[in-house]
Amino acid sequence: MGRLGDQPLLRSTDKPGWGTRRKFSDEFQVGTEVPVTVPAQGGGLEQVTMRVSRLSKARGSVHGKTGVVIQAYLEQFEGVELPITLPISGDRGAVMLRLSQEGITARSRDEREVWQTSWKSLRFVNSLPTDADPRLVLRSEDFSELHIDPRRGAGDYAEGLVCKYGRLALPNTWDREPGTLGVPATPTETTTISESAETDEDAPSDAEETQPQG
Repeated sequence: MGRLGDQPLLRSTDKPGWGTRRKFSDEFQVGTEVPVTVPAQGGGLEQVTMRVSRLSKARGSVHGKTGVVIQAYLEQFEGVELPITLPISGDRGAVMLRLSQEGITARSRDEREVWQTSWKSLRFVNSLPTDADPRLVLRSEDFSELHIDPRRGAGDYAEGLVCKYGRLALPNTWDREPGTLGVPATPTETTTISESAETDEDAPSDAEETQPQG
């Protein structure tokens, strides 16, 4: 089981027996109850039941290659992180990132707004530890981009929240040079993301509403 800050989450790559992304999405669809181990009030650990509140896609390691993983988040932690302002290191002079129920706004050191988007319009590509130049790439509705270094400030936590509430860009945009992720993709584009020949059309659908609920 993975974690986002203090909250647990499930990933399709956590256990080999969970199989493909589609099988994982079917087993842990929204509303499914899952056992979760949490700290007990009197010390030690206890197992409680929580419901899945959302499924989101992120870039991850699939069969030793870069691919798409599904992450299942829990109802108890839905929207509780927002709003939040985090220190980051990004291009456009961005040093602060505010994430709210509506979307994301980046500001410079003098608190000037340098980039913004709604959750509905956001597309992202998250970083991996194996990347030569790790960066979180955010794309807005007008196809402008913000690049964030996840290794500096609270960039790693910001990246975790973006993976939870945002929408992953199509895998066939991942290897483009900086500044070209914003090329609009056609609805028919698909790509092979693992040895099992899954495509980006596998569940959950990008058409699903991803705006935080709180």
